[in-house]
Amino acid sequence: MANIIYLVKEDILSIYNSLVNDFKSSGDPIFPSGVKSHSLLESAIGRQHVGLGNTLKYTDILSVCATLTYGICCNHAFHNGNKRTALVSMIVHLDKNDYILECNQKSLFDFMIDIADHKIAKRQNLIRGIKGLSDSDCEVAAIRQWIKYNSRTIERAEKQITYRQLRSILSRWNISLENPNKNNIDTIQYGDKFNIFKLKHQRSPIKHLTIPYPGDSKRVSVSALKRVRSFFKLQETDGIDSKVFYEDRIFIDEFINKYRKTLNRLSNR
Repeated sequence: MANIIYLVKEDILSIYNSLVNDFKSSGDPIFPSGVKSHSLLESAIGRQHVGLGNTLKYTDILSVCATLTYGICCNHAFHNGNKRTALVSMIVHLDKNDYILECNQKSLFDFMIDIADHKIAKRQNLIRGIKGLSDSDCEVAAIRQWIKYNSRTIERAEKQITYRQLRSILSRWNISLENPNKNNIDTIQYGDKFNIFKLKHQRSPIKHLTIPYPGDSKRVSVSALKRVRSFFKLQETDGIDSKVFYEDRIFIDEFINKYRKTLNRLSNR
């Protein structure tokens, strides 16, 4: 059985709240917002773990992702924004399990509408009402089939992030990126030191590392990330594992921006 990373209720609520905050100032805010039914939300999330005795129904990454997507979309646990939450939850689940989507946004929009309208099984040529399978089983199988053909696995020792995202991550440890000079930038950690002459605490640099810098929107190389985490003692051996270091919220925001066109279209359906 695959080593699967599951999404929990806190993950889904974090995704939903990010969408609510992001769309707040748009022409299509998620309103009214909030959870309509916690029991329906827990049921949608619990689909990942259903089974008989010790035997799980969904035993591979894509099946788990498919049933979670179906549950979030079709249980309607939120007052509004269920399709959008289902989409971003699917993308986050795939990302956590080292998969990435490879499809255009029109296909993605059609896919989400087919799920919401319960047409996905027919669209994927999986006939509903097969003996021994419920309609929802057929729909989940169809969702899995779509994900399989529109995603791929990725290999990574470190997540691929931009320098802009790195700024946000490092700020939690009082580390900033400063003084860009040609193709380099200073990575400086600050501490709070007492100035005996001024009789007050002042922000003071305590550690400094220079790394390559091609621009805020460019990706940080794996070697540069490793140097930063090692130099500032932000590695797993220092008690800072990847989940803590990268902070999922940053990547939720990235996925919202990446698939904004589809999310905007879903807000009107």
